Amino acid sequence: MISRDTIIALNARAVAADTEYPERFDLAFAAPATAQDIAALETLLNIRIPDQLRALYQECGAFRHVHYDDSYGQTIALDGVGAVLEQLRTAGDRRYGSHAGQGLVDFIHAHWGGRSDLDDILDEETVKLVNENYIAFGCRYINDDVHDYWYFDRNGMFGNLRFDQDELDYNSWKIETLCDVLPPGDLALDAAQRRAHTLGNIAIYSEPHDTFPGMTLRELIAYQFAAIVASISPDTD
Repeated sequence: MISRDTIIALNARAVAADTEYPERFDLAFAAPATAQDIAALETLLNIRIPDQLRALYQECGAFRHVHYDDSYGQTIALDGVGAVLEQLRTAGDRRYGSHAGQGLVDFIHAHWGGRSDLDDILDEETVKLVNENYIAFGCRYINDDVHDYWYFDRNGMFGNLRFDQDELDYNSWKIETLCDVLPPGDLALDAAQRRAHTLGNIAIYSEPHDTFPGMTLRELIAYQFAAIVASISPDTD
């Protein structure tokens, strides 16, 4: 399980690495989520929240860097269940930058200021499949053009999608491939079979592992904090 102490320890490495602006990594934690709120969120999302994320929500709520998305440094934000419920209950048109949902494509649109560039590339069926099968729950701000979006899938696996607004064709390929790794709807598979099918399809592609689901939550979060440390540490090569 990812505990509050684990997150603080991972973040401490970023604080220690930044000798100029360590305050950029000040952390804030949300209140722990109740079982009732998590159940309400699952109902709205129509998907089961994986046990690892459920435990994180209940143990320490959620967390974010207080200075999330400041232009001078990489920062992380994972919204609490209460905030997500409020967003979903007041969802608006994603073209205007509102949270139309926590589906991965809608989440990207909301964080991207409602720009519609992806609508010219992705067809409606692709958007529908991705939004229904991949739920975004956190983000690492890298710079104004590049974000890492954290998500989980219906198999309870976690992944990270790197989105660079200057590489729309590559972004769309990754999003479309997330559809390709899903088992066809006409296959009667149990949970273990679906997971194996997905992992088998993922193995066909040679792109970086974080493009597709397959991580644990601990691996994903540790990777994100380590990437921040690497970005501000002196080059040792």
